[in-house]
This record gives sequence, C-alpha cells and structure tokens, in this order.
Amino acid sequence: MESLYQRHGCSIKVWIKILFVVMLLLSSAKAHDVFEKHCVACHAKLPASLERIFFNYLLIYSSQKDTKEAIIYYLKSPDKDISLMSDLFLDTFGVKKATKLDDKTLKKAIDIYWEKYNVMDKIR
Repeated sequence: MESLYQRHGCSIKVWIKILFVVMLLLSSAKAHDVFEKHCVACHAKLPASLERIFFNYLLIYSSQKDTKEAIIYYLKSPDKDISLMSDLFLDTFGVKKATKLDDKTLKKAIDIYWEKYNVMDKIR
C-alpha cells in the first residue's frame, strides 16, 4: 500500500502544519461566534450600540485591564448603581440579568469585544 508521503510527495510534518492551521482557524471562528451569539444578538435589539458602551467603559476605566475587569464584574453582578448606562436607559430597558457564561467563555467574548472596538492601537 502506498504511503501518504509517496502519494502526495509531502512529509507528515507538512500535514501536521496544515491540520494545525485549520484547527486554529476553526478555533478563532468559534471564539468569534461566542461574541456574536452572546453579545451582539442581544445588543442588536437595544438603542445603545456595543461601540458606544465600549467607549463609555474606556472613558471611565482607561486601561485595557481595568476596562475588561469592570465589564466582567458588571456582567457577573449587574447593578443599577454601577451601570454606565443612563437612568433613562435603565428605566426603559432595565438592568441586564447576570451572565450565565462560564469564566473562560466570558473572557473570550470580552477579548473579542476589546479587539473589535479598541481604537488606541489603531491611532498610533
């Protein structure tokens, strides 16, 4: 029986690299789906865009670390007193329910959110 190498003229190392790249691409797509499914889907129904909310957080918390920590804290324990949304918005739409996402999934979604709307790296 002919080996894979003999048939296609490439080494097993090349096939492993190809497989790794495909897995990486699928993993990236899945992470993006986390943000789309759990964040964009709900926020699309609201008048305040994810971009506007991001800039509100950035204005208050400044750094990447503090902004991400504040978002995660709020999503796990939403409260009107710590919300950055206006009273009118909160009176109309209410305070969101605590996230049911596990820590790893929530962190992935917040990382995608940061990459999507962060302008600091883009203006340098």
